[in-house]
Amino acid sequence: MRLSALLGIYQLYGNNCAYSKKYFKKLKGFNTKISFFEDTELSMRAKKIGKIRIDPKLIVYASTRRFKQKGYLSVAKINVQAFFNFLLGRPIKTKYFGDIRH
Repeated sequence: MRLSALLGIYQLYGNNCAYSKKYFKKLKGFNTKISFFEDTELSMRAKKIGKIRIDPKLIVYASTRRFKQKGYLSVAKINVQAFFNFLLGRPIKTKYFGDIRH
C-alpha cells in the first residue's frame, strides 16, 4: 500500500485520472498557482465533495525521462521531499523539474 493511502490521501495522478466535466467545473479545475502535486491537490479537493473510485485494473504507461536523466534515487528523494512539503503546506521547490505547460 502506498504511503499516501496510509495517511488517508488518495493521489490521483494527472496521467491516470478522469473527472466528469460537471465535477471538474465544480472543483474549478487544477490549481495553476502550484506547479508540483497539482493533480494530488485536485484529488484531495475532490474527495472532500464527492466519492473517489479507484479501479486497479486501469494501467497507464508513463515516461521515465526524469528517472533516466537524473537517476532513480535522486528523483525518489525529490518526490518524497516535495510530498512532505505539500502535506505540511510548505512551498515546493521545483527547480529540478521544468514547467512543461504552454
